[in-house]
Amino acid sequence: MKKLLAIAFLTLAGSISLCAQTQPISKTEVDFSYSYFTAGEAAYTLDEIFGTIFTAGAAQYRNSRMSGAIGLEAYFRVASKLGVGFMGTAENFSADEYTVINCNETYDGRFNSGIFSFMPAVKFTYLSHPHFGMYVKGAAGVMFAASDSKYEYNDSAACFMFNVTPLGLEFGGKKLRGFYEINLGTKGLSTIGVKFAL
Repeated sequence: MKKLLAIAFLTLAGSISLCAQTQPISKTEVDFSYSYFTAGEAAYTLDEIFGTIFTAGAAQYRNSRMSGAIGLEAYFRVASKLGVGFMGTAENFSADEYTVINCNETYDGRFNSGIFSFMPAVKFTYLSHPHFGMYVKGAAGVMFAASDSKYEYNDSAACFMFNVTPLGLEFGGKKLRGFYEINLGTKGLSTIGVKFAL
């Protein structure tokens, strides 16, 4: 019985200590990030595959390069753990274009596309301590794509875009922290970055 009471006391003391370390969340933060495996990368990979299929191999992309997404975010605290703000990303996709007819191929030039997104966003921080925190985020808005290609009918397009962050981890000091996120959407599956508290 004494051992059970001692375990219960230590657990309670640890919980009180953990709660006592809760870090007040700053009112404003600005985040800079780099992501890969983004929605834009997935879209252009599928476009490359289906473009080759639907043209019976006449239109081919080679030597493709995806830059990954550079992100900028800002959040303003409206409640103790809830922030609202915006999320913006920019990335680039490029590839060599070839036309192949009767085994004769012609180089048509370099295909380039810039992808930009801007979305209102919300962030909920459910764990905040002096050197570590955990959060979730959600955003929805618009994505713009501008491209130059022999096979593209439109030079630019806009569509709905979203981003969901089911897991965000941050670590560091009170004013400057690094972070890692798992995302689904415009920021990509894996994101690293740095955030500044103002």
